[in-house]
Amino acid sequence: MPAERLDTEWNDLVRSIEGDVGTFVDEFITEFLARSPYGDIAVDESDLRETSRAVFTALITKLWDAPQGESALPVGEQAALDRRLQEFGRLRALQGISITAVVEIMRLDFIVLWRGLAKRSTPQTQRALIANAERVQAAVDEISSQVRVAFMQQQAAMRNDARVSAHRHLERLFNAPELSQNQLESIAQALGVDQHEVYDVLVAGPSHAAQLEQALAPYLAAGSAWGIYVRQAFCAFYPVATARGNEAAPTASPEVADALAPEEYCGLDRAREMTAKAVSSIVLPAQRGIGAVRACSGGLIDMAAAVEASGVMGDKGPIAAEEALPIALSSYAYHLLPGGTDEPVNCMERLPDKERTKLIDTVTSYFADGSIKSTARALDCHRNTVINRLKHFQAVTGLSPLVPADAFYIGMVLYRLKHPVK
Repeated sequence: MPAERLDTEWNDLVRSIEGDVGTFVDEFITEFLARSPYGDIAVDESDLRETSRAVFTALITKLWDAPQGESALPVGEQAALDRRLQEFGRLRALQGISITAVVEIMRLDFIVLWRGLAKRSTPQTQRALIANAERVQAAVDEISSQVRVAFMQQQAAMRNDARVSAHRHLERLFNAPELSQNQLESIAQALGVDQHEVYDVLVAGPSHAAQLEQALAPYLAAGSAWGIYVRQAFCAFYPVATARGNEAAPTASPEVADALAPEEYCGLDRAREMTAKAVSSIVLPAQRGIGAVRACSGGLIDMAAAVEASGVMGDKGPIAAEEALPIALSSYAYHLLPGGTDEPVNCMERLPDKERTKLIDTVTSYFADGSIKSTARALDCHRNTVINRLKHFQAVTGLSPLVPADAFYIGMVLYRLKHPVK
């Protein structure tokens, strides 16, 4: 068969599997779970799927019979794909996975890919498949080499950086389905911390995650703070210092404050605190123990995402968890019941700006403590003015700030008026 015809048939075969990447990923996951090449090291399935998709995309790109020196992808896309493969190698090194296991995974990719090509092959393309078997193996070897180089570079960088040795223990702390007290103690020992120490917890959503990681980099490397990416957010925590004379004094939860003598609870290192809290994030101070850090992280990640989506976060620094909670709840409630507050919101939006602002400020202030007197003082107006505005709000929206059953719905209305849901 002429070489040109074989090349054409080969490209036809490669084209036929371009849309099968998702299927290849599913088959890879099935094979992976059956073989458990990573042993006891837990790797999130979403991580496995993302890296597997990148590998199969890169492999198919390498299979095309493109002119020598040319890539089947535009330069920018090829560069992004190369970075993803390098991230794959670095991440597996950080997770403490052996290079042998990584190589075995690449062999598994070859098996799944070859099986897919054989399944798509027709009598017309069978000879092209056989003729290009070495091309397939060469593509796998080339991708495997990229991953191995990144893996070894990361291992070399690990030796003087506390982040590397901590990473797989943090993966387990934040991602394991369940952890016993003994397992928490084991993780604490591996991290070199007291399991029952008091920690401040910060979580930055996807838009600010890299900033928080960068701000804390010196402390992460030194092992005086710990952080990890979870669901595109960056979760960090560090111990609250109890050395006498420290000037910083973050607000403790009542339970922790009661447990520490006033002269002992002095806050964390001033420089570290100021560095971390210059970044927009959700802050939950004074959590006792890494078990508490783990327990609160999922909720803080959801809150950070909701607050970022609302536009409230901006770049103005941290938001206390208790301040972020109503925003997150209102956002979540709106997505659960879309359109549920459209009518009162629309009615409020039809008011003149100045009138609408006065009503929003009055209801918000009244909700702070439920006192007409305090609201009048805060807004510098007469108590009758406050009462009239609350009644006006009810007349406009059909929801009364004086009726407890309406409070949650009013919270949703105020949320949407202040921060339109994206």
